[in-house]
Amino acid sequence: MAEQIIDKQCIVCKQTKPLQDFRIRSDSKDGHRNDCCLCENARNLGRYHTPDGKKLAAKRLRKYHQSKKGKLCYKKAKLKYYQTEKGKQHAIKDVRKYQQKHPLYNTMHSTVSRAIRSGKLPPAKTLKCNECKKTARDYHHHLGYARKHWLDVIPVCRLCHVHLHISQREAIVRIESA
Repeated sequence: MAEQIIDKQCIVCKQTKPLQDFRIRSDSKDGHRNDCCLCENARNLGRYHTPDGKKLAAKRLRKYHQSKKGKLCYKKAKLKYYQTEKGKQHAIKDVRKYQQKHPLYNTMHSTVSRAIRSGKLPPAKTLKCNECKKTARDYHHHLGYARKHWLDVIPVCRLCHVHLHISQREAIVRIESA
């Protein structure tokens, strides 16, 4: 029967410490790291306070946020934040800032919302997307944002709406560069 290890010597500080002072490492013989938590923390602190260490940490964080797990974690944290009082105030501030920056869009959106409430336009969710025929989520102002076209809208799903705006931007860039 294998002998139960209770204490272990750290390879960095050479002190004998209880096994719970060492982090778990499944590929080692005893299932724990060779350096104690204090020595490991000190090494990591020193590493990340150098200019190269800060760049490395930022690179790892960017990579994590681009991963599926990182995006999901960020989304959960964002939702949790916006449920707090501070988060709600932040959201209101962001909406007001956007409305001040884009007053025409805000007025145009209100006009479409009023048309839906009064029955002039059916809700977009009850229609099929004009592009892919899936259930629509939004209305797209395909003729532009001039006042006379505010109610000239087509129902589109979110993905198609984004693609339409991207293709419009690309067309504008091509015209400007020609």
